[in-house]
Amino acid sequence: MNRMKEAKTLKKQGFTCKEISEKMNIKLGAVLWYIYEKEGSQLIYRERRKEKDLRRKISLALKEFSLPLEWEEETLQLYKEYRLNKRIGYKQETDILSVIQLLCRRHKFPTPKSLYDLTSQGYGSKRLESGYMHALNVLNGVNPAKPLDYIIFFINSQKLPPNDIGYAKKLLDIIPPLKMQGKNPRVIAGTILYFMYRTETQEEIAKKLQITAMSIRNCLHEYLTYWAAILFPTEIEPQVTKFADVGQ
Repeated sequence: MNRMKEAKTLKKQGFTCKEISEKMNIKLGAVLWYIYEKEGSQLIYRERRKEKDLRRKISLALKEFSLPLEWEEETLQLYKEYRLNKRIGYKQETDILSVIQLLCRRHKFPTPKSLYDLTSQGYGSKRLESGYMHALNVLNGVNPAKPLDYIIFFINSQKLPPNDIGYAKKLLDIIPPLKMQGKNPRVIAGTILYFMYRTETQEEIAKKLQITAMSIRNCLHEYLTYWAAILFPTEIEPQVTKFADVGQ
């Protein structure tokens, strides 16, 4: 019996390709060649093995950053599209994290600080060299999240009354557009949420939106005047003093 027939016979007996490889003391690629007799069989096996390994890395990354595991398939497809644009000098792990960070932006999900740091490769003009910024430039159709998106995320995740979204939008509309330019939308959202739910500390809201409590505090002092003047027109001074004390 030649080796090809032997491999096929063992396969019919229920042995796996790996077991056949060990039993016949030949490489796994040779086993696939003998069994399937196709030129591309070895290549197909390698591609499947690569995809399986890639799925494992994506799943581990999503778990590590407490992100939805349902993103696995979308991350995989986005990663494949991204890798079509050849890149030199970046590790696979960095590209995976860059794509996941991009998905956070697509799904209006607060990006974990540690994830942002891992994909960041430079500052200022060199920021374009980071994995995330490169992925953002290569892959189109990802719009930046707005403050209201993060407000909705927070209210839904905390299972708060849906009507609160309308109240939050009212507070957002009061802020002059010029006062929101250049500010992180999550900080604006966090400030509004703290103003609405003062039973929760700034630290708790900041943690859920992946920002700092100090940024909420600074923003609160800046926006408080606009909210107090319209929501409490007859008690401007007392209310400003009261809420300003809370933010300290």
